[in-house]
Amino acid sequence: MTLSPGTRLGPYEVVAKLGEGGMGEVFRARDTRLDRMVAIKVLPAGVAADPDRRVRFEREARAIAALSHPNILAIHDVGQSDALLYAVTELLDGTTLRERLTAPLPARKAVDIGIQIARGLAAAHERGIVHRDLKPENIFLLDDGRVKILDFGLAKTVESADAIGAAATAMAPAMTDPGMVLGTVGYMAPEQVRGQATDARTDLFALGAVLYEMLTGQRAFRRDTAAETMTAILREDPPDLVATRADLSPAFERIVRHCLEKSPAERFQTARDVAFALDALSGTSTGTAAAPVVEAPRRRFGLAAALVALPILGIAGGFALATSLRPAAEPAEIAFTSRTWDPQWITNARYAPDGKTVFYSAALSGNEPSLFIARPGAVVAQPLGEPGTHLLSVSRTGELAVLTHAAFINHRMFRGTLTRMTVDGAGRPLLEGVREADWAPDGSTMAIVRDDGTKDRLEYPIDKVLHEAAGYISDPRVSPDGTRVAFLEHPIRYDDRGWLKVVDASGTVKTLAGEFAASQSVTWSADGRHVFVSVSTGGAEYLPIVVNADGDPEVRQAFPSMSSSLMMDVAGDGRLLGTVNDIRLTIRAQVAGLTPEREFPWQQQSLANDLSADGQWLVFTDQSESAGVNYGVAIRKTDGSPAARLGEGAALGGFSPDGKQILAFVPSPAPGRHVIYPTGPGQPRTIDFTPIANASSVSWFLDGRVLFCSGSASESRCYVRAADGGTPSPVTPPGIGIAKPSPDGRTILSPSSDGAWHVVDVATQVAHRLPGSFLAHRFAGWSRDGRSVFVSERQNVPTLIERVDLATGARTRVRELAPPDRAGVIAIIVALVRDDGQSYVYTTWRNQTTLVEVTGVKAAR
Repeated sequence: MTLSPGTRLGPYEVVAKLGEGGMGEVFRARDTRLDRMVAIKVLPAGVAADPDRRVRFEREARAIAALSHPNILAIHDVGQSDALLYAVTELLDGTTLRERLTAPLPARKAVDIGIQIARGLAAAHERGIVHRDLKPENIFLLDDGRVKILDFGLAKTVESADAIGAAATAMAPAMTDPGMVLGTVGYMAPEQVRGQATDARTDLFALGAVLYEMLTGQRAFRRDTAAETMTAILREDPPDLVATRADLSPAFERIVRHCLEKSPAERFQTARDVAFALDALSGTSTGTAAAPVVEAPRRRFGLAAALVALPILGIAGGFALATSLRPAAEPAEIAFTSRTWDPQWITNARYAPDGKTVFYSAALSGNEPSLFIARPGAVVAQPLGEPGTHLLSVSRTGELAVLTHAAFINHRMFRGTLTRMTVDGAGRPLLEGVREADWAPDGSTMAIVRDDGTKDRLEYPIDKVLHEAAGYISDPRVSPDGTRVAFLEHPIRYDDRGWLKVVDASGTVKTLAGEFAASQSVTWSADGRHVFVSVSTGGAEYLPIVVNADGDPEVRQAFPSMSSSLMMDVAGDGRLLGTVNDIRLTIRAQVAGLTPEREFPWQQQSLANDLSADGQWLVFTDQSESAGVNYGVAIRKTDGSPAARLGEGAALGGFSPDGKQILAFVPSPAPGRHVIYPTGPGQPRTIDFTPIANASSVSWFLDGRVLFCSGSASESRCYVRAADGGTPSPVTPPGIGIAKPSPDGRTILSPSSDGAWHVVDVATQVAHRLPGSFLAHRFAGWSRDGRSVFVSERQNVPTLIERVDLATGARTRVRELAPPDRAGVIAIIVALVRDDGQSYVYTTWRNQTTLVEVTGVKAAR
């Protein structure tokens, strides 16, 4: 049954037919509520009556809805209109891989597509979902180069993500019991052909078949009949790749063969392993690699000043870096070797003078680092020193510079006591309040970074100030000859966009590269001619680049990058020491009387903002690469329904009192703008704060009015006005720069970064200081009666929630918040606590890292 243009399916109006297949017809349609174009897959009435087909359709919708990843088709809605079942998905512009395969693809393009497929599969597998029908028809190539996996109609849910790679678990519906053969002949794994139980490794076999076909233009297993094809899958290997593609490296052949092993136990065990392997060879499989030259990015304005009410992580999430391609200076045979295997967050790493022993600091859970030493040949690294020790540098004589009693600040930065430590763990404290340090080549002094509360100072040697910055300075590294210090300068505190610079002994500063959208981790090449730095390539990933330290500026990719890499150190023979990082922001929430605490994943980069008054809706900021340079404002129901993106910006004011509007800030172009998004029908509108300048700490007040503050830190004041304009009315005395209004509008809490919090009576505009210090706490919400507030710890994992009485300052423990799996969790950012602590929303910031060695990078020598 073909639907004619203008047909309505719920709130969706059909525009045109896009295609059809065994699972139904697909139409282009308009979402009349959010005024956006979508795709609708419709299951015809006759097929919907078939219980088997209907179950498959509903399982596809559930499977996709459970996933949120840039390489997986996003589902927006499901519904029924009369006898028609339908699923609403994002509308894609591009073509399927099948349509593209009129000839073999260039090896580099095949690698890029393969990496994206593997990453999408990894996200599905980690949610316990196996596709089981991966083939070129189900892989969509967007016009902008992104890849989307389609059609989870045969998806199987396994018992848990932990089951992946272990013995296969029982399949949920009876239709997928062992003995049933489902999938597409030619891409089935041997266990599928035999009707045996399947798991994530089944998808990896299909991925190998797809890779083979992209490279040769021929199917890996294709015979005259389906039965003969199945027999070939069980008993034969496809022809060698190098026989038809002489330009391919043997490493590429090994990856494809490893995917196509007959026994699941002999294949790659996870999709992330495949992605890593493909990423590692991406520059070696086609001869001379093409390497991006970093150009000036579109300026990404830090939100620290504009979004005072929103905790800013300052990670690379959501940043975009503009790049172009040019030939690399030299072909490279790059190899990667893991030095760690357990889930953990590695904060820093350095080689010992022998170039083989490695010192590193890491936290298995939370953000308190411990120091470890990994000796050559040792299976397990050994702890060194006391807990709370963060590695900074290792001298050429083997003496360590560390921070003891290190307190986490942001990114990989800590503040503590600078201590000189020997390899047996004995330490001698030097200075308090230091953030970073790096040894001079002679081991007699260091370059250090410390701040006075208003600006950062780079000192080299200690007590000689070479440079100051109002934002912050990070990653100082002394050149091999001791004459210069390379460092990163960031204009806004703990927003890691910035410039790579170098300063000499006279204090002369030279900018080597940037402005980068995000940047971390600096190290010199062994000969002092180049500097390595890792910069954002979009989302939460960092790309290692190499920059000339002398002469004309030159910026190029250091090597074919792994997934999000930070380079930490260089050995004398040119080996690089770094980390591979898996950075994720995930929302968890509990609603009083409705649900237990549960996870709400979305694109792996979502920052929670607010919970509606009825507990049915969440609003959050999407910081993923797909959201673009201005982030994205999104909402979703707490029943687990898929999210809907309302528009660009960072959510900051939460839901309006009636729940029908959301406040957001769009950071660029400068100076940014505040926007109100309707949660239902309607158009976004921009708030004009004229004649009040520098509006910040914007939030909702009673009756849909807007509360905001304006002015400098010392002369600020807070006002209310109608959202659509009008004269602002002051509600606080001068000097109040942040405002958290109570639900009844009678009281305003003003938290400040120095730990002194004030309570303001709106009627009298009289403020009094709340007893005690809140330097280590963050505002988390109001009690129902407005007489107390909830606060959360800034740094600890788990995070303690306390109730603070506004009259006395007395604190009462409410609960602790932490996800069940705390491996790699750096911080917990609490967005909201209310209902006496029974309802809450928070974000987990997780970074699981692997320490790796990289060989073959000639610029490192």
